[in-house]
Amino acid sequence: MKKFTVLSQLAGLVLAAYSLQCSGLAFTNKTDFLTALPGTSGVLNFDGLSAGTDLSGVTLTVSGGSGTGVVFPSSVSDGQGTNFLLMIAADNLTSSSPNSLGVKDSGNYNAISGGTNIDLGMTNLVNAFGLSFITPDDMVDGDIKLVIGNQTASLLTNDRTLVGNVSGDNYYAYFLGIIADSGFNSASIRYGTGAEGAFLYNADDLTVAVAATKLPEPPTVLLMLGGALVASLIQRKR
Repeated sequence: MKKFTVLSQLAGLVLAAYSLQCSGLAFTNKTDFLTALPGTSGVLNFDGLSAGTDLSGVTLTVSGGSGTGVVFPSSVSDGQGTNFLLMIAADNLTSSSPNSLGVKDSGNYNAISGGTNIDLGMTNLVNAFGLSFITPDDMVDGDIKLVIGNQTASLLTNDRTLVGNVSGDNYYAYFLGIIADSGFNSASIRYGTGAEGAFLYNADDLTVAVAATKLPEPPTVLLMLGGALVASLIQRKR
């Protein structure tokens, strides 16, 4: 009976360790995200390149020392049957002027349309990723989502920052970020129901961080606890 008790306890520790390894924190406030960042961080604000630069399949390295490159897809779909190329835009207000991430769509001021799924890659494992979404349009909670593994950060309309005003239109910056315990190398921008074509935005200030120290991967945790189990059973036989 005591053996089963030990097994049960160690199984609980395994599950707890695996749960911790897969857990993360979602943020809608940029200040809170930056305060909680682990290790070395860097920012990609698109201001080092010329407006109009094609980002299709391009890798850009974030500044700040993390050494991580962000890999952009060759094209994106607006969810309504049209594909676009990502580019560096300078047509709209943004959180760090003058440039931001947009698409080649001059009819919409090179802004990204709601419903445009964007999958970003990283050249190495990171523990945090966040970015700002800037728009003059009315938004609804959950209109934009950042998805990393099983974690999702969803836009909140009451968590925004006024960027400026153009021709009577207020531009607001919304932020989404996720900090994870285990490393990841991809992040996806997704949307809520009915977001297709409902608003336009540009993205900016992609922030990446790599933890100074990392927790053991789940197989390592299992191996360590398995050893502890064997040692415990040997001790009990004595």
